[in-house]
Amino acid sequence: MVATFTYSGEVEKYLVDESLNNIAKLQRMKLEVQFARESTTLLPRVDPIFKILQSPGDTV
Repeated sequence: MVATFTYSGEVEKYLVDESLNNIAKLQRMKLEVQFARESTTLLPRVDPIFKILQSPGDTV
């Protein structure tokens, strides 16, 4: 498994990487959000920051 992102610059670099398709990017981002939600001690798990938004036509 790939290590989680540790700063926002890593996320930005990952999202602009053209060697990966959008499905792979969406799956990775979904895992990142799920990990953050499950491991946070500061925010409740139902906090809106953890809501996964999808663009029309995107499927995960």
